[in-house]
Amino acid sequence: MWSMKDAIKPLHPPSTPITSTTTPTLQRFNHLLLEHGEKHLQDWAVVASSSPQQLSACEALENSSVNMGSIPGRLRLCSRSVVFEPEDYSRGIIRCPLIRMGACPQLANEEGDNVVTVNCARHLVMKGNNVIAPFESVEVEVMFRFTFLHSSPSRFLELVANLYAAVHRSSSSPSPSMNISALLRPMLDRPFDPSNLLSLTETPKTGNLRCHLLSPLLSTPGCAIVTNERIYFQPCDGILSVSQKAKSWSIRDIIAVARRYSGLDDAGLEIYMREEG
Repeated sequence: MWSMKDAIKPLHPPSTPITSTTTPTLQRFNHLLLEHGEKHLQDWAVVASSSPQQLSACEALENSSVNMGSIPGRLRLCSRSVVFEPEDYSRGIIRCPLIRMGACPQLANEEGDNVVTVNCARHLVMKGNNVIAPFESVEVEVMFRFTFLHSSPSRFLELVANLYAAVHRSSSSPSPSMNISALLRPMLDRPFDPSNLLSLTETPKTGNLRCHLLSPLLSTPGCAIVTNERIYFQPCDGILSVSQKAKSWSIRDIIAVARRYSGLDDAGLEIYMREEG
């Protein structure tokens, strides 16, 4: 016979974070570096360089984001900014708000068909040496150049032009958030990619479940499915129609499930997993 203590034990398991079977990628960027409500749309492999528009700024800010040489990294397009994440952890992540740009990012025809220039009057530098610290605001007009390595910048230019127009639209026009929502809709409506299934013998038991994966301070939109073996969550991390890596958890490791509130809605689900090892 089970005692009451044994019956309620699965509802109070040891505090153990949910662990995905996918290998985590080494990156410093996350949504906490963005403005409230800002979304990450897509990223590209680039080589970045920069130069100040005034020579005096070059002398005052040596070896900083103002005077970059050829620095490889990822160029991330977000709904309100352009973010450059260098591969070198000693260099800070650079965020250029669209509202601070005097002109829309454009192709530098004199430097080739894969170089994009961004002229920003004020940018932010974050997580230098991979240390969480107050952001550094650089009040210098800087010209950034991004050389795309493995793809054409045409899609980036198309997306950033729409975002730039939405951000700079006057208050008398339709709300910029409505236009940005229309750009995000294809990304949010993308169905689950079957190539993310870990086994060919798995059988989906549900359709695409639109949901958010909640973690402290973050809410990641995406879609989930349940198979006969695992629970999958595919995040909405790219606006382009490319395969997104999905997180998954084995159903055999689930020891308890509890309903939770999400805000005022009784629509949350908390899953307790068996402790590893």
